[in-house]
Amino acid sequence: MTKTERKAQFKKSISAKCCGYTRRKEADRSKGEQLITMLKRAVKNNFIPQYVLTDSWFFCESLIVGIKSIRNGCIDLISMVKINNQVFKVGKDQREIGVKFLLKSCLTNKPSNCKKFHASYYKRSCNYKGTALNLFFVKMGRSSNWHLLATTDLKLNFVNLMETYQIRWSIEVFFHETKSYLNLGKCQASNFDAQIADTTITMIQYTMLSYCKRINYQTSFGDLFKELSAERMRNNLLSKLLDIFWALVRECSFSAGFDMIIIQRDIMQNPEMTNRIEKLMSGKVFNNAA
Repeated sequence: MTKTERKAQFKKSISAKCCGYTRRKEADRSKGEQLITMLKRAVKNNFIPQYVLTDSWFFCESLIVGIKSIRNGCIDLISMVKINNQVFKVGKDQREIGVKFLLKSCLTNKPSNCKKFHASYYKRSCNYKGTALNLFFVKMGRSSNWHLLATTDLKLNFVNLMETYQIRWSIEVFFHETKSYLNLGKCQASNFDAQIADTTITMIQYTMLSYCKRINYQTSFGDLFKELSAERMRNNLLSKLLDIFWALVRECSFSAGFDMIIIQRDIMQNPEMTNRIEKLMSGKVFNNAA
């Protein structure tokens, strides 16, 4: 920007004692630093997750060290890892080996197969920057693409790893619903505090609506043997239909020779596709299915 444009920019004096000043400081941090800060804040308020799930762009040494430093390492990481220039230490002699070469060495052996996910995979134990990890090289169905998942939970098997990592779908649902129904990110204010307030109010709205839905439609009170309401049955049907939907996606991907992980990622990140799925799950479909 030119000097004139910078001079014309909206400015607001901020006291170092106010919350707005803290939010501005947080905005200057990297994603990884902010993730660890938020996680520590959650743990401080007695919310202790079993796993932290991240995509490949979060995976790094500082993230692993930060997560394992919380509550004596009681939280584990499951993350997608890019197959590029990462280096791991393997074997008894702890020799350093690039991830691409590690995959090539795995390919000389026969992979393990998982019928549930129609996947082939290799499991390798290694050390990354001083932290013990299990690596899972995964190929879905007839696809030729290999993906890499890493976890600090050394007891986690492949099926549980895949089932847990797929929980990330709920994050995409959250962003889709808040953007579609609660206008997340559509605030046009030039004031940073107003942007923070708008996002905060949206989060509170989503939390209250989710809590209301759970209380009124999914969780029963009083006598556990009371007859289920029609709305509660509808939600149970939704859960079953979604399970069937993902099972069908998995089977079709295998039959057509496509990569299930790529298809799932594309569905999650495509608003138009998500809207189509919502239409399939419309009230009319539920009533016909019931």
